[in-house]
Amino acid sequence: MQLAESVTSIQENEINGYVLLQNASTSIDAHNIKILQIEKKPYKCCGTKGKGCRTSPTHDFQLSLRAIKHKDFRKTPAASGEPKFRAVTVDCEMAGTSGGTGEVVMLCVIDYITGAVLLHRFVCPREKITQMRSSIHGISKSTLDNANLQGQALSGWEGARSELWKYIDDHTILVGHALQHDLDALRIIHPRIVDSGILSRNAVGIRRIQWGLQTLCSELLNIKIRNKKGGIHDCFEDVLATRDVVLSCTRDKRAFQTWAERKRSEELHLQKERERMRQEKEDERARKDLLRVGGGSSNRICLSPNDEDEEILRWSDIAEDLGWPHPDTGYDPWSD
Repeated sequence: MQLAESVTSIQENEINGYVLLQNASTSIDAHNIKILQIEKKPYKCCGTKGKGCRTSPTHDFQLSLRAIKHKDFRKTPAASGEPKFRAVTVDCEMAGTSGGTGEVVMLCVIDYITGAVLLHRFVCPREKITQMRSSIHGISKSTLDNANLQGQALSGWEGARSELWKYIDDHTILVGHALQHDLDALRIIHPRIVDSGILSRNAVGIRRIQWGLQTLCSELLNIKIRNKKGGIHDCFEDVLATRDVVLSCTRDKRAFQTWAERKRSEELHLQKERERMRQEKEDERARKDLLRVGGGSSNRICLSPNDEDEEILRWSDIAEDLGWPHPDTGYDPWSD
């Protein structure tokens, strides 16, 4: 029997999200079906693999707040006759709520020009806290409760925002690192900002990468921050460090540009290396798929759409290697 007669056509079918290459000959029932399927991972929220979520009285569904996220946002008050600071550096520490938002638990503000401390206050959240994040900032619920009892804590994000507005207007420049998180937590819309993360990212020219404050301090200032046990953030230390980083970037532009060029070169090299490794992995996967096809009598191959590159193994890719005529060229390796 001619080998070409056993395959009349190749069809692509999609069954439950999987693409199958099917032998369309009438003898298909005589062969086994081999399915290469990646096991479905459990959902992070509940640890199950089935459809949907389990119901539990303690489950935190993390309901989306997109519809109401910005209802409390307000623009910084316009400049008036009362003088405000020209530029301030801001940093907040946050705890997590059931809705996935960050609630301010500490607010630090310094004068960017002089470095003078303007605010260094605990903030007692009014929303229910589900993740205190003490391992990040070292602030516990008992610390906030004590500060509140002693009258040393501001009342929620509203109180923190009102206190900040005593020092700034819409002409003030806000300086910070990853400042969008602080502004979100304070529900503030502000027109003038300088963000050390954006500043460094734009200088390097690779938009998908942003360097952390700790890295910028180490590489630009040659100083180490967060040396406490566990790398706990100190809000006051961070606000001072952010000011120093921005001062360095704007005052010593040549050194900053040299750093940016070096980081760009390093990142481009890493990108090429990652691409090389990805290609090697892809080639290895293709080789294993080829061996699986050639090692048995299966007429169906199922590739999961969750495969890394979601590629389909096509008949034309393997026909000649298996001794079949190529569907495009007609070349038959058995004729040699």
